[in-house]
Amino acid sequence: MDHFVLMDLPGLIEGTVDGKGLGTKFLKHTKYSKLLVHCISLENSDLKNTYLKMRKEFESISKDLGMMKEFVLFTKADILSLEDLKVLKEELSKEFKDFLVISVYRNEDLKLLKKELKERLSSTSNTTI
Repeated sequence: MDHFVLMDLPGLIEGTVDGKGLGTKFLKHTKYSKLLVHCISLENSDLKNTYLKMRKEFESISKDLGMMKEFVLFTKADILSLEDLKVLKEELSKEFKDFLVISVYRNEDLKLLKKELKERLSSTSNTTI
């Protein structure tokens, strides 16, 4: 696969299904997606709870969105020291089975993310995430 299309859902917040934020009308195009990359900032104080709240929202919005293949992308890894990051990854591995921790400021992290996306989407062409 030489390319894939990314789709950002910036208005997706807790309560979207109830009309908060942009509501659900803009989510119709998610039916073309093959993979949900669930981005969570490491600035959140309770990562698991943040994840669970949005998972509940995904499932409430759409059966398809709730059942879509997913992996979690923890972002803003640059706010932590390398030592703290190592400890965090160990802790996260106890709670999450499929995740990456990245910083957009680290070239190697972006290369890893690109590789991961290509591998996960290699079975289809013209794929939207």
